[in-house]
Amino acid sequence: MAVRKWVSSLGLLVAGLVGVLVNSIVVYQNLQSLTQATSWVHHTLASERLMADLLKTLLRAESGQRGYLITSSQRYLAEFYEAGGSIPQKLDALQREVDDNPLQIARVVELRQAVTERLNEMSATILAGVVFSGEASTSVDQGRSIINMDVSRSILRDMSAEEARLLAERQAIYDSQWRSSVLSMLAFALTCSMLVLALFFLMRRENRHRIKSPTLHASQVVEIEKTVRALQIERNYVGRIGEINSFLQSCKSLQEIGSLASTFLERLFPNYSGALYLYAASRNQLVRHAQWGGSDSPEVVLPEHCWGLRRGQVHRFSAGAPVCAHHHGEAPEHDSLCLPLIAYGETIGLLSFVAQKGAAEDEEAFDASMSQFSEMAARQLSLAVANLQLRDSLKEQAIRDPLTGAFNRRYLEIVGEKEIAQSLRLNQPLAVVMLDVDHFKKFNDVHGHAAGDFVLVTVCDYIRRHIRESDWMFRYGGEEFVLLIGEAGLHEIEARVDALRAGVAELTIANANAVLPSVTVSIGVAVIESNRMNLQAALRHADRALYASKAAGRNRVTFAESVAEEVSA
Repeated sequence: MAVRKWVSSLGLLVAGLVGVLVNSIVVYQNLQSLTQATSWVHHTLASERLMADLLKTLLRAESGQRGYLITSSQRYLAEFYEAGGSIPQKLDALQREVDDNPLQIARVVELRQAVTERLNEMSATILAGVVFSGEASTSVDQGRSIINMDVSRSILRDMSAEEARLLAERQAIYDSQWRSSVLSMLAFALTCSMLVLALFFLMRRENRHRIKSPTLHASQVVEIEKTVRALQIERNYVGRIGEINSFLQSCKSLQEIGSLASTFLERLFPNYSGALYLYAASRNQLVRHAQWGGSDSPEVVLPEHCWGLRRGQVHRFSAGAPVCAHHHGEAPEHDSLCLPLIAYGETIGLLSFVAQKGAAEDEEAFDASMSQFSEMAARQLSLAVANLQLRDSLKEQAIRDPLTGAFNRRYLEIVGEKEIAQSLRLNQPLAVVMLDVDHFKKFNDVHGHAAGDFVLVTVCDYIRRHIRESDWMFRYGGEEFVLLIGEAGLHEIEARVDALRAGVAELTIANANAVLPSVTVSIGVAVIESNRMNLQAALRHADRALYASKAAGRNRVTFAESVAEEVSA
């Protein structure tokens, strides 16, 4: 009977160990696959970032060249050479990043040729040393230069689309591997728990037949209970962090990330208060985006005030360690932890924890598991914030005109119909204003395209400053702009549009070295007052009114007639 029980116990233990071994292999394989999927997602995001950086640098070089031709300022010349000198390295980095994709490599080669030709043309213009002359005009913006820039942008768009497709595929693989890893880890934890429980019950059964030391028996029970609790805590933390990551990746704004982070982190670490800081756009300070647990953290933290940010690694304050200045220059009553948020090699923020009163006596207070799981949470926050910032950057580039900063024509098509629908819902007129700079082609021919660009930027800045935040401005094409003005009566619209026209005519257009001739604008206005007018129809009426202004001598405002008779297409 004793031999039979021993064989039965041994068989149960062997089965449990085999189960743990099998689950360990599965967990290892899933983690390897998850690591590979994560690497591919990071690889694709890095390619997107390099393409955005390359386009930005090329535009800086072109801006520097034009600025030098306009002003003869060495500052613009230095900007051109600095940007132009870094482009080959950025192209090399981009080629290395996409060397696993033959199609992308071919596009990089084509892009390098177009960019090189464009840089050579700009360098030749600068060496010619001609400012505002006909020769500069011809050199600055020949058709070939425009084609080179269009080709470059087209190639970058194609490459970005390809990387976006790859990102979607790899993100799907990553999500699948993540779910598989979580399930396998849960299965592993369950198997371990079952094995521990089996050992516990086997030991209890054996103790019924043998006389053992009560002290040893109690110690074994305590150790087993600790192991079971540790496994349960680890399983709960992994599941909650997975839940946090799922929500964070779906956030649409930094404010939303801050709100969710404070809620989840307070639940995940109930014995600690804390705060989430992100770098401001100026990169000279960090702004608080969330706090929890009754934290009294400051609104703004300077980078040099945190040892974690200065050292680029986790900093734990305890007895004998230096205290961070953002704790008001005094040591907190309990332990604190500062975790820099780092994504794609760049520090983007700070996650700070402080143990609450009474947490120091808790068995989990700042132990190894706290450090481990807080670092996991910091990594998930870093990726979520970095991905959101990258998406916002790409979105802004897609809807803005790079020269003037006004919204582009494509975005007009998205916004226009919504504004029309809102104005009709509120029973208020909406003015579609088409504005054109008079004699702009002649101005370009006489003063050069660089001077023309300077005029467009100046006029655009003036209009942006003198319209309301609720109004919209778009660059429709060339020297034409479209404004959407709502929430005003017809007389107010007429007065405001005419004030814009008069203000532009009085502008002094000057740079550091010269004063350019003033310019005027012709304006056509179509007012939408009923649902029998859509955006395209309103643009046609405004365009006709604009041409009527030009035909009548320019520098005037003309309102379209009978706009209400247009039937929506």
